[in-house]
Amino acid sequence: MPIKFRCAHCGKKIKITSRAAGRNVNCPKCGDTARVPSPNSLKRASKPYQPHQYLDTEAEVGDFQLRKRATSEDDLDLTPMVDVTFQLLIFFILTASMSLQKAIAVPPPDPQREGAQSTPISLEDLEVDSIIVEIQADNTIIVDDEPLAADSNLAEMLQQSMDSSGRHEMVINAHADSFHETTVTVFDAANEVGMQKIRMTTTGGEDDE
Repeated sequence: MPIKFRCAHCGKKIKITSRAAGRNVNCPKCGDTARVPSPNSLKRASKPYQPHQYLDTEAEVGDFQLRKRATSEDDLDLTPMVDVTFQLLIFFILTASMSLQKAIAVPPPDPQREGAQSTPISLEDLEVDSIIVEIQADNTIIVDDEPLAADSNLAEMLQQSMDSSGRHEMVINAHADSFHETTVTVFDAANEVGMQKIRMTTTGGEDDE
């Protein structure tokens, strides 16, 4: 039975008769001296070939997921809450401004004239020396029978009436259903132009019904 082995130098496969076992022979390819092994040593050295087994990572590992490392981002962020709080604070400061309520200063009666009888004066008698300003129930302002336009300035209108007529007194004839704010506006305009005397009358009350 022939002996098959490989050259230790070049790996050439050599086939030789079993009678040459234990002898030195020259490799036909590289010429290097090779010792012919015995048949028994070949049987001990030979092992069954087993192919390399590859690991199926998908089958062995399965659904592997990395655990997320806890960071400081998991903490509660209070920045948006603080922003909303400051915005609400600014809103309430701007909307809760105190409104200045105007008032009409009425001089007290003269103590020296206490008990004196007052003589009633009609509105027609006052028209000679006074500018008549009427305030209707819908708060429309009329200066000497001329309605005040929406885009007009009351102080300028009173100044023009004073310059044209020479009158420096004014009578405010306010309707009972008109707003007190409208009366205060007329008062302020009269003081702005330097009206010397301001009188007040009312119409449209219960006595007129």
